[in-house]
Amino acid sequence: MRPLIFAVLPAATPAVSQDVLSDGTGNWAAPEKNGFCYRAVLTAEGDRLWLRIFQGMAPDAIGSEPQFDNPAIAYRSPAPGGRDWLEVTETGALEMKAVAVVDGYIHSERTTIRMMDFQFTVMDYAACNNALKSAPPPDDVWQCFAEACYACEADVWTGTAVAGGEPQDVPEMDFEARNASCWTPERVFELGF
Repeated sequence: MRPLIFAVLPAATPAVSQDVLSDGTGNWAAPEKNGFCYRAVLTAEGDRLWLRIFQGMAPDAIGSEPQFDNPAIAYRSPAPGGRDWLEVTETGALEMKAVAVVDGYIHSERTTIRMMDFQFTVMDYAACNNALKSAPPPDDVWQCFAEACYACEADVWTGTAVAGGEPQDVPEMDFEARNASCWTPERVFELGF
């Protein structure tokens, strides 16, 4: 009789083939942590950012197949010095952030995503261009901090926006219009923000 051989295999973990620019783990229902756990992975494909989100009922049960997969969610920040990364907020939202220096301006973008009614939903989008100055920039570069600045903040969830300090009229949109699966760098303009 042949002996039985048992192999212990590691639990499945999300994998991606590209170099990972950033990843983060969270719970959509933080701080109570009674929602889906997730791991978000940000990679680059050419000049675009690729975001994948894997989910599970517990941190050790996050699946190996993405529930969210958008290979063109944003433009990659130009080099040199461009940086793209993910952060998980205290409320469990996922923030995709970018900072780059372009033509003497610090260009920054922030897109916030939440799981709302079983849809990965873009909650808000902010972009700022601040002229470089001698003092180092503050930690929060998603606001005006230089005399020469242009900023736009779109609250996609409520359908309101402020651009250049002025409120903007935004057309009404349905729930699906906020779907992060369809989000591209052009989407905020297509929605009328």
